[in-house]
This record gives sequence, structure tokens and C-alpha cells, in this order.
Amino acid sequence: MEFKRHVKWRTEKFGAVIFETLKEKLFITNDIGADILKGIGEGKAADEIVRELAEIYNCDKAVIQKDVNEYIASLTQNGIIAGETE
Repeated sequence: MEFKRHVKWRTEKFGAVIFETLKEKLFITNDIGADILKGIGEGKAADEIVRELAEIYNCDKAVIQKDVNEYIASLTQNGIIAGETE
């Protein structure tokens, strides 16, 4: 998975801001969302992002897995990222 060409994002004090330039949509996310975006930007697979976040936040991996999957689905639905098959 990777960011689509028309997407820009940056980290902020509160998390991150994502700008989808084709439809001129702005998305705001918290620190955990920013960590997921960073992992995507580094070319990491979802499982690797989950593993790292579970360690960073000392949280149950199953809870993190659900949240990451939902967030990635939302990013895909909103045209922010392209899956590995796209």
C-alpha cells in the first residue's frame, strides 16, 4: 500500500493533516493515525505497523489490528492510499 500521487500529508502537534488535492479534501488525525501514516509512508505492511504500534503503545495486538484495519479501509475509501492490488 502507498499514498496516491495527489495526496500530501504532514505531522502536527496533535497528529497529522492529510490533503487530498484532486477533491480538495482535508483530513485530520490523532497521534496514532499519524503513526499509521508514517508506517505507510515508509512502505511498511499493515502487520508490521500493527506490531510496532502494539509495542509503542503497550496495547493488545488484537485491538491495534482492528483499529489499523479500519483506518486503512477508511484511507482507501477516501482515496488517500492505494492497496497492494491497485
